[in-house]
Amino acid sequence: MPFVKKIRKSGSNFIENLNKEDDYVEQIDDDDNYVESTKTYGNDKHKSGLIEKICDWIIFSSIFLIFFGFPLFFTGQTAAGIGFEKTFFVFALLLLGLIAWVTKGLIAGKLLIKRTPIDIPLLILLTAYLLSTIFSVDKITSLIGPYGSPAKGFAIITGLALFYWLLVNNLSAKKIKWFFLALVSSSCLVIIYSLLQLIGVFILPINFTKTSIFNTIGSSTSLSFFISSVIPILIIASAGASIIFPKILNKRIILVSIKTFIIYILLLAVLLLAILNNFTFWPAILVGVIMLLMFGLAKIIEFSRVDTTIPITIFLLLILFIVLGNVNLIKVKLPTEIGLSKKFSWQIAKNTIKANPILGTGPGTFVYDFSKFKDKSLNNTNFWNVKFNSPSGFLFELTATTGALGLLSALIVILIILSFDFLAIIKTKEKEIQPILLAFYSSLIILGIDGALYSFSNTIILLTIIIAFLTTAIASYIYQEEPSIIKLSLRTSPKYALALASIFLFVSASVVVLIVMAGKMYWADHYALKANTSHNLDNGIRNYNKAISLVDYQAPYWLNLSQIYMAKVNQETKKQPKKRNNKIIQANLYLAINSAKKSIELAPNMSNYYENAASIYENAAFYAQGAIDWAEEYYGKFGQLEPNNPLPNLHIAMIKMTRANVLDKKKDKDKIKSLLKQAIKNYKWASDKKQNLASAYYGEGIAYEKLKMLNEAINSLRKANFFARNNLNYRFELARLYFNRGVEKLNEKSNKKPELSNIPEIKNDNNGTSTENVIVEKNYNNKEQSNTKINNDLKLAEMYLVSILQRNKNYANARYTLALLYERVGKNNLAKENYEKLLKILPEGKVKNSIEEKIKSL
Repeated sequence: MPFVKKIRKSGSNFIENLNKEDDYVEQIDDDDNYVESTKTYGNDKHKSGLIEKICDWIIFSSIFLIFFGFPLFFTGQTAAGIGFEKTFFVFALLLLGLIAWVTKGLIAGKLLIKRTPIDIPLLILLTAYLLSTIFSVDKITSLIGPYGSPAKGFAIITGLALFYWLLVNNLSAKKIKWFFLALVSSSCLVIIYSLLQLIGVFILPINFTKTSIFNTIGSSTSLSFFISSVIPILIIASAGASIIFPKILNKRIILVSIKTFIIYILLLAVLLLAILNNFTFWPAILVGVIMLLMFGLAKIIEFSRVDTTIPITIFLLLILFIVLGNVNLIKVKLPTEIGLSKKFSWQIAKNTIKANPILGTGPGTFVYDFSKFKDKSLNNTNFWNVKFNSPSGFLFELTATTGALGLLSALIVILIILSFDFLAIIKTKEKEIQPILLAFYSSLIILGIDGALYSFSNTIILLTIIIAFLTTAIASYIYQEEPSIIKLSLRTSPKYALALASIFLFVSASVVVLIVMAGKMYWADHYALKANTSHNLDNGIRNYNKAISLVDYQAPYWLNLSQIYMAKVNQETKKQPKKRNNKIIQANLYLAINSAKKSIELAPNMSNYYENAASIYENAAFYAQGAIDWAEEYYGKFGQLEPNNPLPNLHIAMIKMTRANVLDKKKDKDKIKSLLKQAIKNYKWASDKKQNLASAYYGEGIAYEKLKMLNEAINSLRKANFFARNNLNYRFELARLYFNRGVEKLNEKSNKKPELSNIPEIKNDNNGTSTENVIVEKNYNNKEQSNTKINNDLKLAEMYLVSILQRNKNYANARYTLALLYERVGKNNLAKENYEKLLKILPEGKVKNSIEEKIKSL
């Protein structure tokens, strides 16, 4: 007798009563042959044992709670956010349901699995995901999902597939209605609560919820997508209530009350979408409502004339808001949400699949694709240094992360789901379930349109997959009159029974392990939140160490821990030299470096971890020998992973400048010159990637000045000043160079070669930064220069210096240089005036004394 058998139910009527529990029960004769069952899908007359009933109740309750609790659930106790919390809420209930299902199969001695049209395509898709995960550029991320968005990982995708099979094999007409009611009820609560939040009425006594931007779904965009998707469900709940619940709603007063309440909620939902107008894609909702109207007007769904007015009214309201465009009924300040444009999303997907055509880079690794393949034209936008972890559209993400195999598998699954569900709506004769199926199908259409055009949060990804699987499970339930059944039996023979029992025990143990792991991940992220919100660095370190003790494979934890250790280093270095503890500095620096290295070990192909480590080494150069070499190496790897990011070359140029500055100007003249030329090359590479990168032009100008190439230095600083018009330091450096070149021209004209030297640096107390030392003539005769005409360079220097002082009258270096300029061209009165103003902002010391002596000599 084979271990797995396929059987088909005989008879023409597969569904006898949608209002009754449907179980497939077979009888086996003494010869172990199958005989026709006297108990089919319909009224189950056999009495199950108490444990089997408990298992059925647990299965039903877990699925019901998923649909009811998913939109509402949040704790606010994790760093990764609401989407992360909802994932583990669904995952925990799913695992509970699976344990109950397996236990029921063990007790019953058999497990019957209903075949559906998407089983094989879904298995192929999971196989594609598995292969892509195995060959991923970041295996941990592909397995468990990127931090904050676990629904993109192979583990959760597999769990959701199991959720589909749990649904398919545990459905009945009653359960479908209960699941529908669960989602309707939770949607109504979400709509009411979200609207109250937006108008400033906070009903929950929890501090972090007392803000208008908080809702139980996540971001404003996510809330808009959720409300959009439940519009068809609420329409059916009101217009089709009498069809779905003919026995319960047989009293008119009850029916009218429920319909009135849901219609009111529907109007609130449209109002909420109008408030979220900037985040709402109205055409998608319109398509979903048109879908309902098509079936209603064609009498495929037999709405009454009065009931038909409900979708028509909503349809007209949607048309009105589309025509009105950007209208704000209630002024609510909501944060701006940014996303990657479709143009850049397509470019990155195209370039990624060229490099990784079959399997992509791995599920959940779009941030790697973005860093590696983004176009440098993106650097000229305001979001040039933002790392986008999602494109605008799930097709772009599937293309990049799972390659051709994953994309084609997903498209096949999607097409089968859409076509199979559509046929089920048209051909089924089950009038009570048909409206529910239509509602979920229309909701799925809306989510599909939004998902094809916009980036989805973790919450909406979960919602879309759950709605898709529920819709297909319902379609399979009401459409397949003669379903194919796979029977896993413990009764066939002892050896098969032992094998199946072993498999069941293994699955049960695995589920328990997964529940424990999920709990540890949740609790670890709770500690991460405590670390992030703590104002005490030691508490932050303590909590992150607790998080890592539970989950040591989360690279973001190690990165954040390294940054807190570095903050401890900076905190200690800011102390007075006598109070500074070098042992604390060295110890925390060592821990910061080790934590940064650990994050790289866990995610060796993610650029942000190399950037973090390089920054730590760069800051550690003063305390650790050889740290600057490691910084340059890590910035180099950062640049390899982000070839069009200007920051790696910018930092490498700064490192070369630092090396040049510490060398002996007499002994290492050639080496200094070589380093400065290399720095200029790196600065140019950086500015080539981002043409408005002012800091690159500034660094380039300083390097040219050190090479005594004053004309090139001025050209570079002019660009820096142009792209950073509000940066007074850049403006001062440009004025200083104009001043020096103007003085040189005066000296050439008078055939004088005065000695040049550095005047002691003046700190800019009110500007917040210090500048380079001012280069001026050391000695000259005032009387001889009294008739000197100011040249064009000096005029430009004067213009820039005056503009700086107009912005900040206490900018000491600008005031000092302007006074020197006037003194140089013989305008002693103006020079004296500026020196006197300078005295008012200078601290007591040698510099102030020298200025007083200058005033006396004028």
